[in-house]
Amino acid sequence: MSTLVITFFNFVSIFAFSYVLWKKLKEDYHHDTIFKFTLTILFGAGAGWWVGESWAKDFVFWLVFAGGGGAGYLYLQRLNLKFFEIIDAISLGTFYFLFLLYLGRSIVLFALPNYFFIAHAALSVLLIFLYAYFIRNYRGFRWYPSGKVGFAGLFTLSLFFLGHGLSALVKHFQDPVIFFQYSPLSLSAEVVNVILSLSLSGILAWVLYTRSGRR
Repeated sequence: MSTLVITFFNFVSIFAFSYVLWKKLKEDYHHDTIFKFTLTILFGAGAGWWVGESWAKDFVFWLVFAGGGGAGYLYLQRLNLKFFEIIDAISLGTFYFLFLLYLGRSIVLFALPNYFFIAHAALSVLLIFLYAYFIRNYRGFRWYPSGKVGFAGLFTLSLFFLGHGLSALVKHFQDPVIFFQYSPLSLSAEVVNVILSLSLSGILAWVLYTRSGRR
């Protein structure tokens, strides 16, 4: 039963991601281009998931992210599409995808301590609402005078990786034994998660600042 529930939510999350991309991009791009772009991202993410599940289970999240993000970026480059015109749609679709994915796992593990999945599902919902607010109002922000597109996507993705990094940090230190035996040189999967997440959050924040027109 649990496998069926997770499989159902996996398919629903993929559908939600695809639908959001189509809805956000249909005014500016041909349907065939959107379809191929979406398939490219999903194929890359699927390849990353397969590699992770087969050889590096602790890094499935990052392999899925690298696979989907890398494949999507290469497709954008091949068609000479503008990254910052696409990032808003990708970020919103990703948050819907993650919310449904984590919701499915929270339901399956409802009888167990599954704060990680619940926290990430809640974070995804929060970011969806923040995205909706930013996409309507960011051009009026005094601290973002340039008004360039991509603000909502970059800002919310930066917050997502910040939250992901902090949750990995909490998860790493939640066991008192691990806490007191911790060595800065022991790069566990959670430490790598923290480093990658906070680094990406900082990079996205820096990119947003450079596009703000305040430099």
